[in-house]
Amino acid sequence: MKKILYFLVLALLANVSLCQNTSNTDSLLKKLNSPNKNEPAYVNVLCTLCQEYTFSDPFQAIKYAEEGISLAKKNKFPTEQANCLYDLGVVYYYQGNYDKSLESYLKGLEILEILHSKTTGTKKKEVYKLMGDHLHDIGKVYNRLLQYENALKSFDRALVIFRELNYKRGISGCYNNMAGVYDGLKDFDKTLFYLQEALTLAEELGDKSRIATGITNIGLTYQIKGEYDKALKYLKKGLKLREAAHDTKGLAYSYVGIGQIYLDKKEPVKALEFLRKALEYSLKTNAKERIKESYASLSDAYAQAGNFKEAYNYHVLLMQLKDSLITEKGLKQAAEIGAKYENTKKEQQIKLLEKDKELQMSRIAKTRIEAKKQQVQKLAFATGFILIFILGIVVFRSYRLKQKDNQNLALQKTIIEEKNKDITDSIKYAKRIQEAILPPQHIWHTILPDSFVYYQPKDILSGDFYWIEQDDNAIYVAAVDCTGHGVPGALMSIVGFNLLNKAVLEQKLTKPSDILDQLNKWVSITLRQSMDDSSVRDGMDISLCRISKNRKTLETSAAFNSIYLIRNGILKEINGDKFPVGIFIDETMRNFTNNEIELFEGDILYLFTDGYADQFGGTKGKKFKYAKLKELMLSMHQSPIDEQKNILNDAFEKWRGDLEQVDDVCIIGIRL
Repeated sequence: MKKILYFLVLALLANVSLCQNTSNTDSLLKKLNSPNKNEPAYVNVLCTLCQEYTFSDPFQAIKYAEEGISLAKKNKFPTEQANCLYDLGVVYYYQGNYDKSLESYLKGLEILEILHSKTTGTKKKEVYKLMGDHLHDIGKVYNRLLQYENALKSFDRALVIFRELNYKRGISGCYNNMAGVYDGLKDFDKTLFYLQEALTLAEELGDKSRIATGITNIGLTYQIKGEYDKALKYLKKGLKLREAAHDTKGLAYSYVGIGQIYLDKKEPVKALEFLRKALEYSLKTNAKERIKESYASLSDAYAQAGNFKEAYNYHVLLMQLKDSLITEKGLKQAAEIGAKYENTKKEQQIKLLEKDKELQMSRIAKTRIEAKKQQVQKLAFATGFILIFILGIVVFRSYRLKQKDNQNLALQKTIIEEKNKDITDSIKYAKRIQEAILPPQHIWHTILPDSFVYYQPKDILSGDFYWIEQDDNAIYVAAVDCTGHGVPGALMSIVGFNLLNKAVLEQKLTKPSDILDQLNKWVSITLRQSMDDSSVRDGMDISLCRISKNRKTLETSAAFNSIYLIRNGILKEINGDKFPVGIFIDETMRNFTNNEIELFEGDILYLFTDGYADQFGGTKGKKFKYAKLKELMLSMHQSPIDEQKNILNDAFEKWRGDLEQVDDVCIIGIRL
């Protein structure tokens, strides 16, 4: 099953501690009683308190930062004001409030750029380094907002500064975060390049925290590339380093990564062991992004383990948290703030030009008055001016109305896109749950080595599914087509899959017709259908086989669907009953027919739903039909079983051409 992979890049936590130092905090709080509140040192105390409370009490941290900003602005302490704005940006960043985080960083950067142009010597270098820190964190925010081009521009500008200052920690931080951007762009070669560069610098510095970060991120990149053994090697090495350093936040990253790999390896029990720890450490630091990743991974793990109740519970927690992180308003404000910053200098230049123009117009008007031109010229000028003015008003009003209409259209488009994305995300999550219940390919081929499953859903979700189970004496296989396709069909497929398992594993039913009879009753009870409301027509068509493990006996029972048996080049059709599972026909609950057939070596069985035969295509846009399907199966039955799946797919796509797929498709082939 495809997984959502979360690439975890640690932030450059300059002056921010993950755990509040109580003794240090008490000492700082005492300094707040100082009478000299209009001094830079007092503002620095407020900044440091903001850092201390960033994770333990973010609301208090924001309060200290805003007080420091206000005092620094009042007393004209630009460096201290920029530092407080930076600390405020860090708090908002870790709260997931990216619009306010970006606003704080950009305000601080603007102050530092002005200050840098006015200072010299050592002070100029200090300000230059602070500019690099701001640009670095601005890049992180843009990365979170998926604005990758802006993120790379910010990191490039920060790198220029850090390289000039030979500030290796800053360079390492940029490399780490640039790797995160290229991960978002799916350029994994560049991702690994920047991670290796960052790791090399961290080793030169002897920075254990950054070494652990680099090793962890390299492991996560190998995970994305599907190289799970390498990924586990790096992630477990990083985990040991973080355990030794008691790195609470870093441990959350490592546990999520290892849990995701075990999900990819279809080992949900091991995955849950690590993911529960990931959530525990994420909650300790109140890091909402990590909590979100933990919820998503736990939901996937429980779904893979078959515990859909817990999977759903964690999915609900995920959606609730997700809604609070990135909102439409936040994205819009972030874009407006960025644009406002980029245009500030241009606006200032325009204002100067407009001022010059106003002065020139004033001089012209004065000259005209002094010249005392003839009355006719004055009148002509006045009339012309009035006409131009009226025309200008009309044009301006028209422009404003058009602009307002465009803004409304853009807003409506954004709202629709956001809602469509939410719906699509929910459907994709439902797909992960549906895929989790389907038999994995390695289990299927362990039970039936010489077989294939051709499975082609029409939409993201499918109303068709395939099923396999076994007991001590026989193997049970089914191809099932539930009412409808998409979301309704998927819901029915989960009902059908669970009831088949219940019939064979719990009720120990072995006769195919008995299994379908019991399924008929259960589906009717589950959906609360009766002979009086059978018009609802919620049910399923199914082909069910029981194959003895000595390969000598075949038992079948089917609802609507047939089963094809090919022996010595001759195709025999085993017809199913002409009524479905779960629907009453003629106000009677009928029993299904059981067929028993002797098997011989070399026999081939095909079970299928109606999606393949019902597909429109060809030169005349007609249905494929069962007659053509029989011809296709006869022509390919002697080919290796793996090739038969490709033959079916090629024939289907060639027939369909540019036409839309009309239904879900499921075909099972078994060589006995």
